[in-house]
Amino acid sequence: MPTSPTPPTRIERVFLRVIAVGALLVAALAVVAAVVGTASIANDKRVDVTGMLIANAETPAFTERSDAITDARYDSVSATVTGLSGEARAWLVTEHLAATLLTLGLALVVAWVALRLAAGRPFVRSATVALGGTAIVVTACGLIEQTAAALGHAEVVSFLGADKLTAGGNAENPSYEGFVAFGLNLDLAPIGWGIALLVIASAFELGQRLQRDTEGLV
Repeated sequence: MPTSPTPPTRIERVFLRVIAVGALLVAALAVVAAVVGTASIANDKRVDVTGMLIANAETPAFTERSDAITDARYDSVSATVTGLSGEARAWLVTEHLAATLLTLGLALVVAWVALRLAAGRPFVRSATVALGGTAIVVTACGLIEQTAAALGHAEVVSFLGADKLTAGGNAENPSYEGFVAFGLNLDLAPIGWGIALLVIASAFELGQRLQRDTEGLV
C-alpha cells in the first residue's frame, strides 16, 4: 500500500527555517539598499557612476614593472559626476531597481520553498506558481538591468560631452582613449537562472501530481 511522504526531521525543519530567515533577511536588506540607493541617485548633487566603458585604453604604467606581463588594459572606470541630468539619473535608478528586484525575487522564492519543505508539503500549487513567476521576474530584471545601465551610461557620456570624451581618432592622432558612446555587455546569466527556475517549477508540478495520486490511493 502506498504511504505518505516521510515528514522532515526536527533538525531538517530547523535548518530549513534558518535558510528561510536568512533569505528573508537578504530580501529586507535589498529593499533598504534600494530605497537608499534610489534616493541617492535621484537627489545627490554628486553621483557615482560605475562601469563606464573605455575604448582604446592605454597600457597602465605600473604593469611595465613586471616582465611577465606582456599586455594589459582596462575597459571600464568609475566616475563621480556633478549635476547629472535627469535622463541619466532615471536610467541609473532603473538599473538599480531592476538589480534589487532580481535579488528580491530570488530571496523570496528561496524563503517560500524552504518554509514549504519545513512544513512537509512542498508540492503545492502556490510553490509552482511562485517558482514560475520568479523565473520570469529574474530573467526580465536581469536583462532590464543591463539595458538600463547601457542607456544610463550613454546619457552620462552625452551629458559630459560626447564630442570631447568619447574614444576615436583623427589624422593627427589615429587612436585615442575615451568613453564608449554606447556599449552593452550582455550577460546571459539571468536567462540561465530563469530556465533553471522553470525546470524546478516543472519538477514541483510533477511532484504535486504524484502527491495527489498517492493521497488518492491511500
